[in-house]
Amino acid sequence: MTRRGLLAWVLVLSLAGVVAQGATASYRNRTGRTVYGLRVLFRSSVEITEYDNAFSTVEPTGRRKEFIFSGGSLEYLSAFSFSWTPESGEIRRHEWLTAPPVEVDPACSVTYGPSYFDMQRVYEGIWDGIMICLEPGTYDLAAGGYYREWAHASGPAVTIRGLGESPEDVVLRGAQYAQIFSSGEMVLTLENLTLDEYAIVTVSGSAHATLRNVTMRSVRVLERGTLEIIDSTILRPPGFATGLSLGGSTTTTIVGTTFEVKLAASGNAMVTLTECSFVGPWTGITVQQTADLAFYNCSMDSAGTGIRLGDFTGTISGSGNRIEPDELRPGIDDDVWPIGFLVP
Repeated sequence: MTRRGLLAWVLVLSLAGVVAQGATASYRNRTGRTVYGLRVLFRSSVEITEYDNAFSTVEPTGRRKEFIFSGGSLEYLSAFSFSWTPESGEIRRHEWLTAPPVEVDPACSVTYGPSYFDMQRVYEGIWDGIMICLEPGTYDLAAGGYYREWAHASGPAVTIRGLGESPEDVVLRGAQYAQIFSSGEMVLTLENLTLDEYAIVTVSGSAHATLRNVTMRSVRVLERGTLEIIDSTILRPPGFATGLSLGGSTTTTIVGTTFEVKLAASGNAMVTLTECSFVGPWTGITVQQTADLAFYNCSMDSAGTGIRLGDFTGTISGSGNRIEPDELRPGIDDDVWPIGFLVP
């Protein structure tokens, strides 16, 4: 082989690495700015074996479909290379992360910003025990108009945490009732974020969902699901009056939460509320069938409809509760006040 032929062959091998058809890929930063990370999505699970020192970390470890290189910076027109096994793994796409790094919780497994968040892509890369952290901003759950739902039948534990100073700093925005859907035996935790009126949390099967310091408008628990709501706020959703709907043989524990909308319990639902408050003109609780409700140190602070019973054979109990309306209006339909509620 001539020298020119050898050089041509080396060039062909180099270009093959650029398009990521083998076990090595090299990408040049052509964004026009310094980048702070690289996100890579493979078509099948691979393991990263080597990478340049421009970035100090790659997450997650082991065989995965999606990886994020971070912990450094890469200047404009500089290149970054990495290798993986098996060689058959092909890269579906890559994306430079142009936002400067922010100080995040060390417990975060991966961190996303609004400009490079895709719920379906995130879902494809989850693993048991992952903590997904979201930088302040607004995130579209149904980007491009497609229906998206977060569901996993094999039952991993997934935590989604907003990194803002308050829940309002990180907003998950749906489109025509795009859902965050926990099913099977999944354990889903949402922390320190806001769900807009079309981002509906639905828990079904034997799944368990925990909402901690979350502002939301609609939550539904079906079948045998288990729900915990802690230090949160439930606002009135548009177009309908029920913000929290509990049915089937569900178990729900609610602590330190403010309701600006009705809670509805039916079927064999078991609901325990501790140090919760019901405020605003739409307050009230509807209880049907054999649902069981217990209230401890809760308050009703408006002239709302109180507790409404419909075809009810369950139990309502509690202690240390208070009703403090501006104008108490008993006798609306078949409204009643539960045991343990005191009118000042």
